[in-house]
Amino acid sequence: MIRLIVVRRSLGTALMVCLIATALAAATKPPQGANAPSDDAAQITITYPAAPGRPTQVTLPKGGAFTVTLPSNPTTGYSWKLDGTLDPAILKSEGGKYIAPAETNPPMVGRGGREVWTFRAIGPGKQTVMLIYVRPWEKNVAPAKTQKMWVTVQ
Repeated sequence: MIRLIVVRRSLGTALMVCLIATALAAATKPPQGANAPSDDAAQITITYPAAPGRPTQVTLPKGGAFTVTLPSNPTTGYSWKLDGTLDPAILKSEGGKYIAPAETNPPMVGRGGREVWTFRAIGPGKQTVMLIYVRPWEKNVAPAKTQKMWVTVQ
């Protein structure tokens, strides 16, 4: 997300440069939780920007969990679906749920929200998780978007 910052001329050039540099640094960060240590190693959160697609590596301990948040708009008929199966000895999907956007004034019909998927680490091993953005009734059609994660449970 890129935020535009309007600075009054009276604040001075140094402050303006500092604010712009901070905004640019925030806009170029990788997805939250991706390959980053966490204070709570048992819970990892990955939030993708508007264009998911870059594979992500996730490492967590047995019993830990991670959530994946992806942009979603069910008014278009699309939703995220787990592609393939998971090894039940390594990883369990606790499913996904759609979270509607906050109300806007005026309300915006058809505005997308986000879908949050949760996965729990059962035992040690490696597992590939692939989420696909599809219309469930369309058969033999390539997904509109995909998101792959390589999960290592220690």
